[in-house]
Amino acid sequence: IQIMGFTFEKANEYFRHYFRDEQFVLALTVCLKQNETLNSMCYNPLFCSTLSLSVKSNSKQLLEKPPFAPTSTQLLCTYVASHLGRLGYDKIRCRNAMVQLGMLACQGIGKNLIRFQADQVENIRHKLSNFNSVFMMEVHDRDSKIFYTFTDVIMQNFIGALMKHLTSNKNELRGFLDEIYRGTDDGLNTFLRFLFGLSAQNSIKELELQLGKIPHDVSKILSQWLDENIMKRGVTLDDGHAQKKFLKLLH
Repeated sequence: IQIMGFTFEKANEYFRHYFRDEQFVLALTVCLKQNETLNSMCYNPLFCSTLSLSVKSNSKQLLEKPPFAPTSTQLLCTYVASHLGRLGYDKIRCRNAMVQLGMLACQGIGKNLIRFQADQVENIRHKLSNFNSVFMMEVHDRDSKIFYTFTDVIMQNFIGALMKHLTSNKNELRGFLDEIYRGTDDGLNTFLRFLFGLSAQNSIKELELQLGKIPHDVSKILSQWLDENIMKRGVTLDDGHAQKKFLKLLH
């Protein structure tokens, strides 16, 4: 099942068996359909398990109007933290490996790449033999050449955004945000959501247990940049293209 993955129907069947409450599963399904990121991640049985554990303690809130639902960032934090915990490496080794993996993810995001050469992940594989296998998978082309790809494009965007929080300086991050904002690639929207989502301190608590303290500096830079751009763009909201850009900033 882990290799083949779930269809959405199979994921619903999993939730019904797990919760044994049709009303609750219906409410959960409605929330998932409204969240494209979480919906697409439900093909992964391990993610369904993480999702179930995360929402179980909030079952009453999920049935409220409007319903409670954890954010994509919160669930990915829980998912990644649970994997790191099972690997059993110390915080420093986990953090260094996650930064290397994040740099690779960002390199792919910037160039619209999802496949990576074996030698690009060799350094991580050499230091921590099973680290990259948790977040990446080996694929073969028609000539039997080995490549690596992240288990999901969403995972690639999340790890890339996490790396920015662990390493970015003020000027670099501001330039990076300006570059994304000026661009027309809507594929970067997922990356931006995670970049801003990781600014919420209540989202990253579980990750910090595995990686150590995540600096607040990036959160301050993101907040300042967002304020400046809202003021700068707010006067042109009668333009449809500007509205789309503005909404992307607030997503």
